[in-house]
Amino acid sequence: MLLKLVLLLVTLAPVPAPSRPDPLGFGYLGVGPADRNGVGGLVLSDVREGQPAAKAGLRPGDELVRVGTATPRQFQELVDYVCSQRPGTALKVEVKRAGRPVTLTVVLGARPAELGPPVLSGGGRPQVLPVVPPNR
Repeated sequence: MLLKLVLLLVTLAPVPAPSRPDPLGFGYLGVGPADRNGVGGLVLSDVREGQPAAKAGLRPGDELVRVGTATPRQFQELVDYVCSQRPGTALKVEVKRAGRPVTLTVVLGARPAELGPPVLSGGGRPQVLPVVPPNR
């Protein structure tokens, strides 16, 4: 009887709500340096397990076409754009996978503290990339 009471109390114990990301933090995608494919696009070479990109379904070998409103052609442009967004921001990511277009939604995480602050171009501020209107 005592065991049942203990089990009941344990199952009824309050569960803390998941912590919210730092609203002033830098956005984080969770991809490693991307390789240029020779045509101008970025091909992901590392998608870190358990991070926002992997959770959204991005895979190594995906060619980045658009991230949010940006069309990054260099990895530093991708870092600048993602870090200009806040954790919790949902971005549409368009990639080419095996030659076919795929659109995914990524909810950015917070940049892990162990990575330190990002190295941004443009004097430490996130660089503004040209906005390309979506295809209609």
